[in-house]
Amino acid sequence: MKEIMESWRKTMTLLNEGGFARVQRILLGMVPSIDTAGILTGWNPDGQEIPRNANNRLNKVLFQDLKTMGYGPIKIKGSFGNFERSFLVPNMSRADVVELGLKYGQEAVIWGQKMGDDDDPKMVFDYIEGDKTVQQRNVALVGIQPGDPPEDVQSREDYYSEKAGRKFIIPFFDDNYEFEVEGSLDEVLFKDQVIDTPESRALLKKIEVSRLALKEENRTKKSYWHHRCVLREYTRKLRLISKKGVDN
Repeated sequence: MKEIMESWRKTMTLLNEGGFARVQRILLGMVPSIDTAGILTGWNPDGQEIPRNANNRLNKVLFQDLKTMGYGPIKIKGSFGNFERSFLVPNMSRADVVELGLKYGQEAVIWGQKMGDDDDPKMVFDYIEGDKTVQQRNVALVGIQPGDPPEDVQSREDYYSEKAGRKFIIPFFDDNYEFEVEGSLDEVLFKDQVIDTPESRALLKKIEVSRLALKEENRTKKSYWHHRCVLREYTRKLRLISKKGVDN
């Protein structure tokens, strides 16, 4: 019996590693047949925390939607202030991840697209609010071994995704992984130098939406994190517009 249990344990370990290994290869752009990927959930629509059984029902319907659309979703989970189950969807179009994100009341979804050549493929990920990209990142961190630079991802206790017990993150809103190199904005006086353009007015509206959302008392921790991060990013973009206007 002991030998049987040990054999079963080893088999399950290999299966779990295989599941994570495939997710890892997708995130790193290393699967030749996969050029895009979506990450989304049906949990906690509109940033409101609801009972887990209700969230599970939403994800079951989302899973069926994805299957009906011809996709093969991979179940993942994680913690973003709150425990959450979600899906990594190979070869998902941006239009479809946006459509389903809106349908299930999600404040944000993620979409990745493979870029580079066959010798050096890389996924570039979009953090999408509504149908607009807020920020991009061209790296996914898996941190397989303790002490892997830049940090041991596996030791994270919050704000991570995982598959088969192995964690990964896409470092949105982390300045160490800035992808859009646009220069320092420290010298810009935001309140005094907002240039009036259609883009700046749209950003001001989004800033106000997030500012008000942060004052609400019944949102999920993930929702508060989302609005803190996009508020900072929209403010950064507004400062950039203002700097360009001043320079011109």
